Amino acid sequence: MIDFRYHLVSILSFFLALAVGIALGAGPLKGTIPDTITKEVTSLRSDKAALNSQLSTANAGTRARDAYITATEKSVLAGRLAGQTVDLVVLPGADKGLVSTLKSTLVLASATIGTTVTLDASWAASDMAATSDRIATEVSSALGLPAGTGSSLPLVDQALAGTLRRTGGAAATTTALKAFTDAGLLHADADVPAAANAFVVVGAPVVDQVQATRDAEARAYASVAAALAAGGGPTVLASDVGVAGPADNTTSVVEVARGSSSLTHGLSTVDDIGVPLGQATVVIALLALASGTVGNYGLSGDASAVFPVVPGLTTP
Repeated sequence: MIDFRYHLVSILSFFLALAVGIALGAGPLKGTIPDTITKEVTSLRSDKAALNSQLSTANAGTRARDAYITATEKSVLAGRLAGQTVDLVVLPGADKGLVSTLKSTLVLASATIGTTVTLDASWAASDMAATSDRIATEVSSALGLPAGTGSSLPLVDQALAGTLRRTGGAAATTTALKAFTDAGLLHADADVPAAANAFVVVGAPVVDQVQATRDAEARAYASVAAALAAGGGPTVLASDVGVAGPADNTTSVVEVARGSSSLTHGLSTVDDIGVPLGQATVVIALLALASGTVGNYGLSGDASAVFPVVPGLTTP
């Protein structure tokens, strides 16, 4: 049981500490603590103002850069892709506005937009594996693709690449495209695939709480671009990742492709199509591929360069 002496000692200790505090505050520490706090607050406010000024200047510079690129890209890119027909493959989650802007940039470079194919999320769904295998077998047979291709890429990706490349002729590719569409794996803006000689795959970060799931889906989508590149002809996988990289609980299709040599063989990637520089880079990357130069371009840390060097267009 706690007795009276315990309470007395506790009370005396409290008042002693209070007295010491009052004595110090009125004596040697008088004015020191408030002055220190005031100086710290003033310094922090000054730092914040300086950082805000620097951010404002940086943002103004970025806007000026984007405006300059937008104003000059017509003269820089005009005619560069003349005679080229470009098919677009739009992956699930890709921003429609970016797809539209990218098409405009390709047209600005005198390219003809061929078929636009939009993959359904079921393309990478594990419970659609049996359906994908069945459709891939049917399409491969319709296109006359060899049973043993020797490729490590999934047969369904090779079948889609063969379809967009019009392997086996217009009638066969029309049948193949309808098989994909009827299965709900994709939809296209035309019944007959265009005779394209270049391809742009537009992606977006894959979102899922489980990393293994989203990584597997991102690889499945990157594999589509790899299959198109493996068939020959310039192919670019593009997305908007930026300097900060993908957000939490997301996996970048571009990062996954860049991390696998089996996926990037013959495939170029661009990670910053959210800005005019990145959109123009897609055009320049297609030109570079035509001359045999493959690369990873953009503003992310795993990019090899901001944009490719093309003789007659850019200089080191």
